[in-house]
Amino acid sequence: MDEFGSADNLTPDQIIAELDKKLKEWNTVPVNIAVVGNTGVGKSTFVNAFLGLKRKDPRAAKVGVVECTKEISKYPHPNNDKLIFWDVPGIGSQAFPAETYREKVNMIEYDFFVVMSSQRFTENDVKLSNMIKEMGKNFFFVRSQVDVDIYKQAKENDQSPEDVEESVMRTLREDIESRLKKLGMNDQKHFLVDNYSVDKYDFGDLFDATQSRLDEMQKTAVAFSCTHLTSKSLIEKRVKILKERIPLIATKCGLVLLDSSRNEVVYDEVCMYRTQLGLDIKQKYMLASGKENTLVKRIVRQIGGTVQAQSIAFIYKLCARFKSNVKYEQAKCRLEKELKSAHDEATENTRKLYTLVAGKTKS
Repeated sequence: MDEFGSADNLTPDQIIAELDKKLKEWNTVPVNIAVVGNTGVGKSTFVNAFLGLKRKDPRAAKVGVVECTKEISKYPHPNNDKLIFWDVPGIGSQAFPAETYREKVNMIEYDFFVVMSSQRFTENDVKLSNMIKEMGKNFFFVRSQVDVDIYKQAKENDQSPEDVEESVMRTLREDIESRLKKLGMNDQKHFLVDNYSVDKYDFGDLFDATQSRLDEMQKTAVAFSCTHLTSKSLIEKRVKILKERIPLIATKCGLVLLDSSRNEVVYDEVCMYRTQLGLDIKQKYMLASGKENTLVKRIVRQIGGTVQAQSIAFIYKLCARFKSNVKYEQAKCRLEKELKSAHDEATENTRKLYTLVAGKTKS
């Protein structure tokens, strides 16, 4: 209860309200990510990949063969309207000249930047990157449309995409590193992605890198919002955050008087485990009520009308007399088991997915 200072002055309802506030805090923290680059490099498609939206979804960024990003566009994540991706025009165009670019796109407002290219990083990209660095902001270089390069090379060599994938990826990396070195951007992180296949190439590594540029609550916001993105590292990251919620949920269960309400709290949290770990949330979790001591039931009924007005210290003393603090331990134990089960299932599903992808690549 150290989370809330002096709990003695709070009623159970107030404690529960504070717990709920903390549990939902990740959904209230603003995160602003700017995706910048020249026309036609795939910024809009990249934004949609992170949002988990199909092209025809009315909430998706517009994608087309002509220039779509003529102005700054705002795209809130469908799972969290505080997580916003900004599709930003590239630097150096007539509408966004280098001299006034910083002010026009309001660069100070973004948490970090993704600088995109579909072929090579240009002097304008470097100019933009230096501008970002001067502001003390972070950025990544992202080379999109890797799949196009692979299929083009495969067609030229009369081979399958799988046969040339490794060599194309190696060539692209060497080319990018060489060009960035010539542009004075040694050791700058870069990622190769296919915006239509987020489980391939460097998309997962890019996601991990974005996390490293955020504070702890922002990391949780991004990890919990992008539930369509799954990888072994992301599963482990989410499990770590979910474990930290267990004492709060167990405390809430210890304060709730009715078994049905307590079960609902646990049920909702288990559903969250399964959603966050990419499992089927429709699977039924009927949580059986534990046997309640008759004496404790009677006491709860007797004080039910006045209990909300009592201090938390009084409630704890009363619970201790009849050992009903077991409710906290029961909830904590159940939640830990459910999280472990979900973690094991998600890890196995991920292993099978990558085994399947690897098998198709070799075949």
